[in-house]
Amino acid sequence: MQSDSFRPCQVTFQPLKAGWDIFYDEEPVLSLGPGFVLVKNEACGICSTDLSRRFLPYPLPQVIGHELISSHNGELHAVEINASHLARHVPADCPYCREGLATHCPERLTLGIDRLPGGFAPYSLVPEGALVPVPPALDLTVASVIEPLAAALHAVSTSLQSDHRKVAVIGPRKLGLLLIAALSMVRQSRSHDFSIHAIVRHERPAALSLALGADHYTSTADAASYDLVFDTTGSPAGFLEALRISRSIVHLKSTHGQTVEGIQGFTEFVVREHRLSVAEKKTEEGPVIESLQELAGLLEKGTRPRSTIYLKPGLDRSTAGRAIERGIILESSRCGPFAPALDLLSRFPQIVQVIHEHFITHRYPLEKMAEAFAVARSNQAIKVLVEC
Repeated sequence: MQSDSFRPCQVTFQPLKAGWDIFYDEEPVLSLGPGFVLVKNEACGICSTDLSRRFLPYPLPQVIGHELISSHNGELHAVEINASHLARHVPADCPYCREGLATHCPERLTLGIDRLPGGFAPYSLVPEGALVPVPPALDLTVASVIEPLAAALHAVSTSLQSDHRKVAVIGPRKLGLLLIAALSMVRQSRSHDFSIHAIVRHERPAALSLALGADHYTSTADAASYDLVFDTTGSPAGFLEALRISRSIVHLKSTHGQTVEGIQGFTEFVVREHRLSVAEKKTEEGPVIESLQELAGLLEKGTRPRSTIYLKPGLDRSTAGRAIERGIILESSRCGPFAPALDLLSRFPQIVQVIHEHFITHRYPLEKMAEAFAVARSNQAIKVLVEC
């Protein structure tokens, strides 16, 4: 496991004729090609991925933080996180960028996660095409949730089906609460008939779940009682609980980097936005594995993003394997486009008001990063914002 500590660092961005060199305390760490611009950071939210950063398969040390709001040319911008060819406006014969899979571009860097220095700093280098203007009606507090709200909306678009009648979100804090908001806005936009349930153990997120559109909250749930369950807990136990209470689909929305019953690979599974189903229900091309223990090895060999992996029935006796065998489909998603999230916010001012008044519970300056992360891990906070 990598270190979970912070240290001060002087980050230098040195412009080149076509690109940039990046130094940490005068040591060269990364050379970038063209297509990046320097922005002044205003604020960056602490995400569950940041809290689990030491478990993830990306090199440290790094400047982390990807829920970034920056100033550029005198205006506020939210920053999309994938530095693909498309985002950098760099011509390339890349089938991923060409075929609508730019967020899976094999040559991408990921802001604050994979090599590209992130938002917990006064300045950042970001792709030219990643800057999304923040509408004047949104203040910095609401703007700071655009990235996670876009991820939540992408998850809803991926998994919600017209015949779903009961939808649950496990662990509604940070991303989970925004998932409830996304579900509520989608339900009203599409006149869709389903109930939203928050599976939550603490009073504050329970009340906020209702304010953001949940119909009910509870600390316990019966087995196979929901059509669709979103797991946002960031824990193996939460994932297993989601499998237990679902009767159809579990959407894994957490990249916690940890093993589940000794099974590895679920974080990479989410990063590549795969589906997992029992092989008896095979409806399209995709690899077949005999055990979930084979998942990590399969992903290491390379799989097409957003494809389905099939589990052969009768061989895997893990809790997750038995759930897949009884017909649960496991789905996943990463980040989403910002434009649909901004469109929904413009149409639901009551959601904007709740986010503005209640969602950001703590703010810290950069020099108090360690304290900010400690509070973000605790039950004291809903969302922690670092002011850059």
